[in-house]
Amino acid sequence: MRSRLRSFLVRRNIQNKGSTFDHVGITPLELKEYLANHPNFKRGGFDWFENRHRWHIDHIMPLDAINDMIKDMDVPQDVATKRLSHWSNLQPLKAEHNLSKSNKIPTNWVWKEAEGKWGYSDDGERGLIYI
Repeated sequence: MRSRLRSFLVRRNIQNKGSTFDHVGITPLELKEYLANHPNFKRGGFDWFENRHRWHIDHIMPLDAINDMIKDMDVPQDVATKRLSHWSNLQPLKAEHNLSKSNKIPTNWVWKEAEGKWGYSDDGERGLIYI
């Protein structure tokens, strides 16, 4: 997590304001619990030790969507970075699915301001890639 976020910030020439888990919004232990209880984790037969190389922590809305958030939604860069790194935008995903998904932007996956987290929009089908 830390290295992926850092390399993204450096590549985009974005000044880091806070720690990785300031961006994620929960503690490392809470994130581990969230991922372990995610439906993909259970369906995929993932675990933290033997099969760790078989799955990735995926950003559902890819980090590369930052320019769209800044331009189209008039969101400041630091806010966009925090939203894209937020725990609710993360999911465990099989490595091969994450690599094929790449930086495709899912449909109907939106930041819900009132709830302060990501979720599906109320109109239309879900467009996420699951196992």
